[in-house]
Amino acid sequence: MVPMGFELELSPTAQLVLLLILITTGLAVAVPVTLPLALVGTSRGTAHPGWNGFWYWLWGSALTLAITYGLFQLGLRFWAIPIAWVPGWLLAWLLRVKQHPGTADQQSWARL
Repeated sequence: MVPMGFELELSPTAQLVLLLILITTGLAVAVPVTLPLALVGTSRGTAHPGWNGFWYWLWGSALTLAITYGLFQLGLRFWAIPIAWVPGWLLAWLLRVKQHPGTADQQSWARL
């Protein structure tokens, strides 16, 4: 039991290490969602697909971590993590590039 008035004092280095551990863990939790979003971003990017994929990954991470935090606050504990993946997967599925037969040929002719 922690006595009342106990204050945990961490050095700035310990605070930085703790912050890096929390950020790394949060990003690792979001990987199952952010990878499909990054792939969608690279396929949708025209001029700079790498940067587009990076932005999709970054915003997918922010979205997933915010939803996970909100679900933790609702008391879902462990189940908050897999439930938070669902909106990101749905978003990746909705934003995917649809390939129609003959579309690539029509686009290549339009560039000429």
